[in-house]
Amino acid sequence: MRILNLVTIRGIKGSITVFMTFMFIIIFGLVLALFENTRIISSTGYVKNASVSAEKALFGDYNRELFREYSLFGYGGYNGISTTDIIDDFKDILINNLSVKPEDSKLSYTDIYKISKLDVEGKCFEGLSDGDNLYRQIREYLVSEAVESSTDRLKNKYSKNNISDKSALSEKLDAGDSYETGKYKEKYKTVESNKDAYVDESEDNDKKIGTVKNENIIEENNDSDVKNEDVGNPLEIFKELVEDGYLSLVCDSKQLSEVKIEKALSAEEETNGGMTSKEKKIENEDIKNKDSRYDNKNVTSTDYGVSHEYESAGSFLKNIFLNADIDKEDTDKISDKKIAEKDKLESIVYANRVFSSYVNNGKKAVDYGMEYLVCGNEKEKDNLAGVVSRLIAARMVTNFAMISGDKMISSKALATATAIAGVTGIEPVIKGVQYVILAILAFEESCIDTAALLDGRQIPVVKKISDLKIRYEEICLASGKFFSEKAKQYEKSDGKIASTYIDYNEYLFCFATFVSAEKIKKRIFDIIEFDLRKRFNESFRVYDCIVSADFEIKYEMRLIFPYLWNLYGRDLKYRRFERRVSAEYRYGS
Repeated sequence: MRILNLVTIRGIKGSITVFMTFMFIIIFGLVLALFENTRIISSTGYVKNASVSAEKALFGDYNRELFREYSLFGYGGYNGISTTDIIDDFKDILINNLSVKPEDSKLSYTDIYKISKLDVEGKCFEGLSDGDNLYRQIREYLVSEAVESSTDRLKNKYSKNNISDKSALSEKLDAGDSYETGKYKEKYKTVESNKDAYVDESEDNDKKIGTVKNENIIEENNDSDVKNEDVGNPLEIFKELVEDGYLSLVCDSKQLSEVKIEKALSAEEETNGGMTSKEKKIENEDIKNKDSRYDNKNVTSTDYGVSHEYESAGSFLKNIFLNADIDKEDTDKISDKKIAEKDKLESIVYANRVFSSYVNNGKKAVDYGMEYLVCGNEKEKDNLAGVVSRLIAARMVTNFAMISGDKMISSKALATATAIAGVTGIEPVIKGVQYVILAILAFEESCIDTAALLDGRQIPVVKKISDLKIRYEEICLASGKFFSEKAKQYEKSDGKIASTYIDYNEYLFCFATFVSAEKIKKRIFDIIEFDLRKRFNESFRVYDCIVSADFEIKYEMRLIFPYLWNLYGRDLKYRRFERRVSAEYRYGS
């Protein structure tokens, strides 16, 4: 009985041991399973942390010249660096980060996670030109610039350049043109025939229609007590004045930049011959609008400011007044939403700070960067000419309104017109010549204004007759040297926005606001790429600069304790697990 009891007791003790053993195995297995699970889950965070530092290290190799010269961030853009290169570089840096091990340790952290077959896929890349990347960086550069208030003040100043009843003025300039081209004989042939018929019948001046009209004009001139001084023929002098174009009248055309700006092309534009699909669609409409705008092919175009074959002062000056409506010409093409308007204005402020202009040479490859922003012509000289023609057109509007409103000057112009065209005896023709002479005087005053602006001086936004720099008697003495001397009477600009004065930079800003946001953005890229290519790296391409990237990291993990499952009599089918981790980087976010 004692032995049986002992065996029984031992049996009970043995069963407890076996039971405890199984319990221990289960608990141990659970702990190991938790360890495996924790290792697998924490591997995601480990790879994620390694990828974050890898991205920062990768984008730490950003384009130094682009950031130093223009405060814009971008990876690559030179030596043919593409998305394939950035993926390979990111993978190499990531592997190095994962292979880090503690000092004096034989194993790295990667050995704990048993990571293998690591692969990286690039999911999404954004360049400097994509989305709002450029505008975000410009906004960071400007920080708290009061863009809207400054723009409103400048636009209000420019909007004062209005003139009433342009249709009436156009008709009078057409009448002056008819005299210069000899078309008045056909246009007013009824009046001419009546005039000839009355000459044979009687010497009574009241019955001679043409003579009556002529004498009424002379009588109007005599009533103003103005002496009919012989100042020459302004129409002939004007022809010689504009023969070489605008630039020779307002600056030293021999010292101007002859550089040709190469446009920065995106992948789409390269395949479409330098134009986006949207631009190709509206190309014909632009050409049609331009042709209708410049009806007279012999008249100077504001796009280039170079004179073609001269036809008449009347048609020439009429074209200038038409081109003063640059706000209508460019605003019609602007389809930007209101939300994009601030982006455009900030872009212009940014460009004004980092680009050169005629009066602010930043010692860069593009001398007239702001002028290119306004006109977008290939040749630098043409961009300056385009701005000059816009300046003259804008100034002529206010100057003509001021000059034509002065009775003394109008009377002198009428006397000169009577001396020139009085032989026709046709009042509309004489009046037309009078207005052509007034427009010539306004043009010459505008050339003085433009010469002053190009010399870094400031001029009144709207002039009074006392501000007039040219006297009527000097109308036939005009020349580039003459304008330059007169321009020196204005004071140098202090760069501050004043309510009554305006300078060259302010006009550039106003002109740029009438250009669409998309054109502003493209022209900024053109200037940046051309400048960095010329001064630093010929392979630079601004459209290849990457500012954000999304990566998907794929890797496999091997179980450390696969034999645990065999304790339960199960064959583990999958001894490796595949994990995926997404990593993304966006500059400035």
